[in-house]
Amino acid sequence: MPREFIYRSAELELDRLGIQHGWVPPAKKEAVEHFAKSFKLVDNDLIHMETGETIEEWAAKQKIHRPHWFLPDEVIDKVDASFAGGSKSRVNIDARSKLFREVGEVQFNQLMLQWGATPIKNGTRPEPQTGATVEQAKVLKNASNNPWSPTGWNLTKQGEVVKSLGMDKATAIAKAAGSYIGATRPTT
Repeated sequence: MPREFIYRSAELELDRLGIQHGWVPPAKKEAVEHFAKSFKLVDNDLIHMETGETIEEWAAKQKIHRPHWFLPDEVIDKVDASFAGGSKSRVNIDARSKLFREVGEVQFNQLMLQWGATPIKNGTRPEPQTGATVEQAKVLKNASNNPWSPTGWNLTKQGEVVKSLGMDKATAIAKAAGSYIGATRPTT
């Protein structure tokens, strides 16, 4: 019996695995920019072309090979204390100031964004995505709400997506539709 083909994008999978494994945001960007092109889709699995590992196996080994991609455990505890509790609980200013001093402004703001927190309200712990990423990519390929798909082509909305989600996510969405950022017409 033939296996059903499932579209998998290395960029989307690395983004999902980065959240799952707790990579810092710059690490996810580095993984997508430098390593996504090292994976090839073989029988519905993304395989690293040099090592032969699946993308999941490769991502799991990065704590050993790239420890700078991870926050130290004591910082993770501070992140929990700084942003956890949901929007109804009080903001822990003391924990936030300690975290800010330890990780710096840029990393602090990225963590706050990941948690969905603001300076005056707490957020919730970011949960790793499930296999929904694959399903989401399949939907985006032909969705009329994807501004890069042939049925939903819209240059204005493409610009809005890039502006609101950032270049990395917009590139992944465009690629899911079989297009790219800067395309002048839809691909058929």
